[in-house]
Amino acid sequence: MDKELLKSFLRWLDHASPEDIEERRKEFERQRSRVSTKEGLRDLNLGLRLIDEEILARLSARRLRR
Repeated sequence: MDKELLKSFLRWLDHASPEDIEERRKEFERQRSRVSTKEGLRDLNLGLRLIDEEILARLSARRLRR
């Protein structure tokens, strides 16, 4: 994933609703079986890891506020 695309994805992730994040995560999972290049799989896996990190961070922040 090039630097500008990564920055754009991180901006989106920072502002996305939980529903949008889950929708994107499902789409990335569906695309895994369709992508055949190492670079493409690496980018999808990076996106999935970043999504998972964001979900965990939001859950942790919510627990700390209680």
